[in-house]
Amino acid sequence: MRFPHIAGIRRFLAAVLLIGAVSTPTSAEPPHTSYIFPAGGRRGTRVDVRVGGCYLHQEAPLRMTGDGVQASPAVRLAEDTIWFEGPLLYPPESSRKEDYPRDYLGWIAIDADATTGPRHWRVSTSQGVAAARTFIVGDLPEVVEQEIDGDPVPTKVSPPVTINGRIFPRRDIDVWTFRAEARQQVTCSVAAASLGSPLDARIEIRAPGGKVVAESSGRFSLDPQLRFETTTAGLYEVRIHDAAFGGMQDHVYRLTITAGPWLDGVFPLGGRRGETVELQLRGQQLSSTTANLAIPADAADVARLPLSIDGLATSIELETGELREAKEVEPNNQQQQAVLESAPVTLNGRISSPGDVDVWAFDTTKGDKLQFEVHAARLGSPLDSLLIVRNEAGDELARNDDVSGGMPDSRLVFTAKADGRVFVEVSERFAQRGGPAFAYRLHVTPPTSPGFAITAPSDALNIDRGGQQKLQLTLAAESGFNRPIKITVEGLPEGVTAQELTLKKVGGRANLTIDAAETARLGTTPIRIVGVTTDDQPPVTSVAQAATTTGATPPADTVLAVAQPTPFTFAGEYAFSFVRRGSVHYKRYHIERGGYRGPLEVQLADRQVRHLQGVTGPKITVPADADSFDYPIFLPPWMELGRTSRTTLMATGVVTGPDGQNHRVVYSSGVPGDQMICRVSPALLQIAAPSQLAVAPGESTVIPITVKRDAEVRGDVRVELVSPAHVSGVSAEPVILNDGSEQAELIVEFTDAPGPLNMPLLLRATSGQGNSRVVGETEIEPYWAK
Repeated sequence: MRFPHIAGIRRFLAAVLLIGAVSTPTSAEPPHTSYIFPAGGRRGTRVDVRVGGCYLHQEAPLRMTGDGVQASPAVRLAEDTIWFEGPLLYPPESSRKEDYPRDYLGWIAIDADATTGPRHWRVSTSQGVAAARTFIVGDLPEVVEQEIDGDPVPTKVSPPVTINGRIFPRRDIDVWTFRAEARQQVTCSVAAASLGSPLDARIEIRAPGGKVVAESSGRFSLDPQLRFETTTAGLYEVRIHDAAFGGMQDHVYRLTITAGPWLDGVFPLGGRRGETVELQLRGQQLSSTTANLAIPADAADVARLPLSIDGLATSIELETGELREAKEVEPNNQQQQAVLESAPVTLNGRISSPGDVDVWAFDTTKGDKLQFEVHAARLGSPLDSLLIVRNEAGDELARNDDVSGGMPDSRLVFTAKADGRVFVEVSERFAQRGGPAFAYRLHVTPPTSPGFAITAPSDALNIDRGGQQKLQLTLAAESGFNRPIKITVEGLPEGVTAQELTLKKVGGRANLTIDAAETARLGTTPIRIVGVTTDDQPPVTSVAQAATTTGATPPADTVLAVAQPTPFTFAGEYAFSFVRRGSVHYKRYHIERGGYRGPLEVQLADRQVRHLQGVTGPKITVPADADSFDYPIFLPPWMELGRTSRTTLMATGVVTGPDGQNHRVVYSSGVPGDQMICRVSPALLQIAAPSQLAVAPGESTVIPITVKRDAEVRGDVRVELVSPAHVSGVSAEPVILNDGSEQAELIVEFTDAPGPLNMPLLLRATSGQGNSRVVGETEIEPYWAK
């Protein structure tokens, strides 16, 4: 038997609860992904993607679920990760944890007839599986941002188009321009939160001449969409940025700009399985306001179904059920206008304007019990419903606002005290809100057992062979549920066991303990975490749903990975060092090999306890017979003075498992003794030059330079001009200042078309080489000479 109210609360809670896992200490570093870019593609195309991953080694198998899509067997480490440092960070931002995912290359092929909408992908290694992330299948032409550093450079596109971009680095603003005719209706819609992106997107539309004509930051942490009408023909501009002016590699988005057909939503929000539902369509440039859609007899409680409108392939999510369906007939604001209905039934209505009230009538006999439950917010409707039952005299008999904490849908069980007609009112809690999007489904049934929901912190669970994992579950009960439950795990592979968890009361958090034997097979397995009531009443069951970022579609499965543990560790003594910025700092570490005798590769850890703020370090190889190593880091010359820098390392080795296969394993430690802790001090080498550079195409100019050295800096100093990778047509031959010299001139030459000059150039002075180098830098701002 299906319990739609349970499915609804589980779906809602999974979208809003993000609770961490509790685990026993482990040396393994499971794989982690932060983004896929682009985050979608058009039907009938093959998309080259970059996956941002931590601890994926040289490559990692890639798995994708959903119809109509195929993915490359694995993603492989790119030669270069796209990285922009961005503005200098200051506390508290500079003291926060930061991931540094590396780019891995792969591809996704999309069938020409694939259903549009979300798919899920994940990667795995010998040390675990990463949580699933979202990829979107679309039907419009697509472009991918060619990312450059510096101030925004407008990029022209031709609607209809879906733009794949990301707000990177911090404070980045992307600017897209398009040509439109006068009196044209244009829709701009962003997908970011719905992808699981941390981007809190804000968009702004500027007309020819620069006037802001529309803007949106979304609502309730959802993605923004706006529609505006052009006033004049010309070049319009869409600016998109993070609302808090954040930004990083994972701040991906999909921005659709179209003056053509676009579907905003449908009414009703669902239908009966095995029947055809007539949908009322809301949107832009739709040739028809209705469409018929057949709902499969085996459709899920919430099903994504394809829909073609005016040649545009799209898809919608509908709630499906087994009850008779009815739609409201306006006007129905008063009791005398109410349509008489009978239970069981699903009633479909809308609070179509502020102050609107929908009234439904039912004849009851004394002792009758009816359950009224609104499904709206859990289906994406903005409605915050209020449910009231009245008698024919207008007296209030029952009311409910929220079914449970944080759930704005309403639910109540009504018992008739006498024979007669009752009237059920559905309204918006806030009288000033309403509109065509404020739709709902009111399920009227005999009372059902209240349900409960289980939310797991992730759809990926990793456990070392021979280890233990404590999974922290979040449990929430509907009003009136106070029954004991038992939680078990189904589908566990051989050698993995879960301790049965019995709870007398549902609510709060509970830890589920899972153990893996030393002989458990490495690999991934889909599992189900199931809760069921244990008393002598009719059973109520709930399957755990993984928490997701608000707005993101939850994955269909939960995956358990048995991981290869890491035998080796390394450790250093706690040290707090004053280090000159623009110089190299070393620290010694000792290795505990734990029986491992192979070589180790040591480099900066993919996940850091603090933002690196430009700190870099090489990949070094530690020989198989070594029990210690020295590691160097370079502090860039522009680091914040007085800052306490904390850098962590990771070591990678290849071990042979019980299966006879070689497995790459990694160890990283963020404990204070293992950090490279540096208090940033003034640079040993300083360079001074004019703050601006006049740019004259086809000509050259001279920059006077002064270099100041600390007494301990000996030898020649090389001075060079460093241009950002995307800037062309600006060059200078380096100059050498002999030991003791301070003055030099740098001759800068320009081609006929230098640029884009959207950020400062660098003047860099270097003494020494390799890990003995000392560096000083200063910025110089280019401007166009008259």
